Amino acid sequence: MEKIWRVRANKVDFDGFSKELGVSPYLVRIMANRGLNSVEAMRRFLDADPLSIHDPARLPDVLPAVSLLIEALQNGKKIRILGDYDVDGVCSVTILYRALNSIAREGTVDWQVPHRIEDGFGLNPRIIEKAHEDGIDLLITCDNGIAAGAEVKMARDLGMTVVVTDHHEVPANGGSLPYANAVVDPKREDSAYPFSGICGAVVAWKVMQALYDHLDGHSSKELWPLIEFAAIATVGDVMDLLDENRSIVQLGLMRIRGNHGAGFLGLQALMEACDLSPETFSSYEIGFVLGPSLNAGGRLETATQSVQLMITEDATQARQLAKDLHELNARRKEMTEAGVRTACEQIGPADELPPDADHVLVVYLPDCHESVAGIIAGRLREIYYRPTFVITKAKEGLKGSGRSIPGYDMFHSMEQVGEYMTKFGGHEMAAGLSLPEENLEGFRAAINANCTLTEEALREKVWIDIPMPASYATVPFIEELRLLEPLGKGNESPTFAEKDLRVIRISRMGKERQFLRLDLLSTNGFRFGVPFFGDTRALAAEAVRVCGQEAWDRAMLGLENDLRLQIIYTPTLGNFRGEVQINYRLKHYQFVKKS
Repeated sequence: MEKIWRVRANKVDFDGFSKELGVSPYLVRIMANRGLNSVEAMRRFLDADPLSIHDPARLPDVLPAVSLLIEALQNGKKIRILGDYDVDGVCSVTILYRALNSIAREGTVDWQVPHRIEDGFGLNPRIIEKAHEDGIDLLITCDNGIAAGAEVKMARDLGMTVVVTDHHEVPANGGSLPYANAVVDPKREDSAYPFSGICGAVVAWKVMQALYDHLDGHSSKELWPLIEFAAIATVGDVMDLLDENRSIVQLGLMRIRGNHGAGFLGLQALMEACDLSPETFSSYEIGFVLGPSLNAGGRLETATQSVQLMITEDATQARQLAKDLHELNARRKEMTEAGVRTACEQIGPADELPPDADHVLVVYLPDCHESVAGIIAGRLREIYYRPTFVITKAKEGLKGSGRSIPGYDMFHSMEQVGEYMTKFGGHEMAAGLSLPEENLEGFRAAINANCTLTEEALREKVWIDIPMPASYATVPFIEELRLLEPLGKGNESPTFAEKDLRVIRISRMGKERQFLRLDLLSTNGFRFGVPFFGDTRALAAEAVRVCGQEAWDRAMLGLENDLRLQIIYTPTLGNFRGEVQINYRLKHYQFVKKS
């Protein structure tokens, strides 16, 4: 179904704000489109001020947590860090281990991350029993624990002290906190912390800052290098880049660029393995290259590899672990692509779905590795713009992950059909579930019977910041756009649009000729090339549907043709053979008939 293109039209005094801030009216318009409606708000947005990072002491239970940690450290008690297997969990463990191990007696601090398939998310009785057998005195969780009431009680009953650090919601069933000695979570109802949207790694970093400020001879300033991991986790866990998250990511990126990625051996090795340049390292590289590589260990094998890479002080080990993770991520990509292809064959082409097609897609991929089900669901949601569940075969029954679209509360919808599942959880936009195999079709029917999405809601809305010819995107203009960085959730890349483009030529590119390059001509005579890395078959089919097969064939030969196009794009700067060049990242396209 065709997307709806709309131009954002938030109004402020563009010229007046431009003069006060010393930036172009274009940048003012983009910031206004992000909801910033005053000069003061825009100035705060543009300035990465370390003082804008909130005081750790305002987190709930942070002082009791610090007291417990100091007592354990001073008495040489054994401390175990319990993390999670995703990028936020990995960075959280890294921060806690580096901070605690450097001040603890040798051999008293260790860590553990769960195995995705064997253990599932967070704590379980096996992890608690193992800690007890190992003589652990204090357990400190990170990026998990707020919902592990039974496991925390089990640890307390076995005589262990438990400190929970987490950023997830307190469970809705009564809102009771786990029976821990301290629970540090900005989502607590009684929290006085001014911004609850931080990730687990930031919570861990804040707790360590508070600890160092309460230790004689130490200061939280010693932990500023660890902001690199807080920044990576913030982007990798898809937190809104607002409030202090923006400052944390901006400052973390500044550190990585400033020390040329050499601050930590493992991080440097992974950047090298992924062929990332520290000088141009940005939130985009975290979200689409570095973060997925750190996640790959927890998805396909164990996140232990990722943590070991982030804490190692051995250059040879760092290079080997980084190579392994990079290769694992490449395998994860192949598995994802295979799963997406199989699912699309099941569902059919997006523009050929019948009127009575399910509004909520439930796709059964029995041979799919359960760790990539969520990624596949997200890709299918993008292709079909429908809430999507991908179900896989597990050791016991079926397991699955879901990804939603705006206007459809996935978790609430699952609550309405809870009788079909043995276990489920999540939030409005994403969820996980387990169910018996015999309940699959019943679940599919019930989740669709309860769906109230209209046809209009199933048309994706694409927002444009500024309609602007590509020729206006000069090097100084793109350099000014960098003031908006870091970009990500809550502060997306600015988008521009141009219509009435002639297609001069379409050519194949890539090692396997799997991508396309579109050479385009503006009405003002500006010629430029745009690479296309998406579904080339879908693009070709759309071009033929709108403009005809002959037009497509002639364009592929570089001949005069009737292909006409309008695009939404983002301009970026690249470097080719030592020269700065302008690149155009294609966001969306629509073919139109020749007028």
